[in-house]
Amino acid sequence: MRTFYEDRSCLEWIKLNSRYPITSNGAPEINFINEDFTKDFGEPLESFDLLISQSAGAVATPCGVYLRPGGFLLVGDAHGDAKLAATDTRYALVGVFDGSTGRVVTDPSELEGHFRLTNGARLDADLAKRAAAMPKSKWKFKLRKEAMWYLFKRN
Repeated sequence: MRTFYEDRSCLEWIKLNSRYPITSNGAPEINFINEDFTKDFGEPLESFDLLISQSAGAVATPCGVYLRPGGFLLVGDAHGDAKLAATDTRYALVGVFDGSTGRVVTDPSELEGHFRLTNGARLDADLAKRAAAMPKSKWKFKLRKEAMWYLFKRN
């Protein structure tokens, strides 16, 4: 991930499309924090525009305090992070990346089936927590739709 954000063309795109101040050297400020995210790691609350978790564990719950309202959380679900975010009232699902089709889906009607069980019930926080604590092969439920990546917006 770090090399992606060190790529000159990526940084240029971020500069051209940012809606917030760029640092004094003209580059967007991108931080990689290698810390225990379940403890305070010295960053101001609600100061991040975007949090990305690629198999870093379940970051949605403890790191939500660092994401500013209107900021974005991009997560996979390898550690149940997307399920936990989907059941956290601070977040709203705004997009998914479907790896099988290569599509980014943002249409609310297409997003509706995510985090619904095959019986039609919406995934609840208790079930999300239990599922995050065990391998997928041990789940006693199946979701209607699954995606590779989930994009949530902080309320």
